[in-house]
Amino acid sequence: MKQSRAKILLFLLLSAIAIPLTIVALQRFNIFNPNAAGATPELVIISNLTDVTASISWTSGESATLTNLHWGESTLLGNVESDLRDKRDKTTKLRTTHYVQLTGLQPNTTYYYRIISGETTYPAEDQPPATFKTLARSSATQPLSLTAYGDIETQEEDVVVIAYIPGKTAYAGIIPLSTVLNDDGTWLLNVASARNTDGTYVDPAENGEIALLTIGAQGKGSIKTYSIADSPLSLNATATLTQSGLDSILLSAPITTTPTPTNTPTTTTKPRQDVPLRPPGSTVTVTPTTSGTVTPTPTTTIPQSNISKSQLLASFASPSVSNVTDSSLSIMFLTTTKIVGTLNWGTSSTSLTSNRLDDRDTSAATARYIHHYTLTGLTANKQYFFKPTADPTTRTFTTPAKIATPSGQTIITGSLTNGSGECLVRTQIQRNSVYSSVITTLPNSLNSWAVNVMPVRTAALDTFMIPVATDTVLTNAFCFESNGDVYYQADATTVQQAVTSGISMTLVKLQ
Repeated sequence: MKQSRAKILLFLLLSAIAIPLTIVALQRFNIFNPNAAGATPELVIISNLTDVTASISWTSGESATLTNLHWGESTLLGNVESDLRDKRDKTTKLRTTHYVQLTGLQPNTTYYYRIISGETTYPAEDQPPATFKTLARSSATQPLSLTAYGDIETQEEDVVVIAYIPGKTAYAGIIPLSTVLNDDGTWLLNVASARNTDGTYVDPAENGEIALLTIGAQGKGSIKTYSIADSPLSLNATATLTQSGLDSILLSAPITTTPTPTNTPTTTTKPRQDVPLRPPGSTVTVTPTTSGTVTPTPTTTIPQSNISKSQLLASFASPSVSNVTDSSLSIMFLTTTKIVGTLNWGTSSTSLTSNRLDDRDTSAATARYIHHYTLTGLTANKQYFFKPTADPTTRTFTTPAKIATPSGQTIITGSLTNGSGECLVRTQIQRNSVYSSVITTLPNSLNSWAVNVMPVRTAALDTFMIPVATDTVLTNAFCFESNGDVYYQADATTVQQAVTSGISMTLVKLQ
């Protein structure tokens, strides 16, 4: 391994690459056994680093443990953050991979942290905390979305995916991206959000290279290079990860002396695999519902951009259902003022025994304008009742019967500008007079979002509406600022355009 590193270092020097960048590369990829004794945690990786965010991931060897990240702007730390998946799933789980996402950070600021993993502290209490530094605030504009996505062959749920994008200094000068698996075992990354260490965007080409590191249980995983255009990418996490294996990929990538390719459309005969390019008017065979009467989701007309604030609030004042499957659904509504609320639900109108926090809350309800609750583990073709605490009316919904789910993915990504605070995106597919059921999603801290529109049912919920390239994607997004100002925009584009270029929406203030 030392000889391999020496060769790489010599190559970098002969290529007139600055010594500081070489040191960065060696430090960034030397991620095994961070302390000399080789105790857990291992594979400590800083990723998704911007001026206001950072993600930290690590493993606890072969032992599934509860771990937390203690962090702060000084060596006193003072903040504790739990695993992102525990916050998302409202659970506390023993894991061998651990993933923490920090948001709301200050630009160009050094942060200190310690990992508490079972009975192990890293760095040890008699050593200074580890550190990372956020990027300086930048005026650089993020390129249009470019998504790498796929699934995990073994369907292991606790896999962490780390993406490395090559640049002028191989993989050394680019901050890695990372993610965890979605509930359905899929993963996706907007590689257009990759940044150089100076804060500028890399802007990779659609057919550019990407190195993907998967980290699974008990030190297993994989490291391999792919073409972004070959998405969906089916990864595995079953090989034994070694430092030499990482070196062979991450330290031996070709170093380019030309500018990083821009995201300019290229002429190719191979369509992106996430767009099922079928001829207009083609039919798709689906399995019909075999039993039960399903309460259809109303086809909601998406308001246009010239609506008023009062019209928007009136449109979504009553709770509506979205993201419907045979085992889950989301309930969303707006309020004219910030209120603290939870969702009470159950299988009887007189016994709403279950309670759900907003999807963005972890341990206590927060006052909000936008309210979004997701229920999982439901039974197909069964009636459920629910009532938000702020709503006097108990409402009902019957989950659809289980039918064969189409395979594959059609990932649509997007971004919002000129909007901050609480935001939500609603999406529907339209084919002539036929509409899909509604998909809602909460953008991340950077106001980026992504949805998979392949397994979406029609508005009647009795069949799947498999999107084709010429279908229309109807999207509306709105953000509520803390003072009650509302920003909104609507968009209509084809599935082909939405997938290949993303949906970038500039919101306008409603009067």
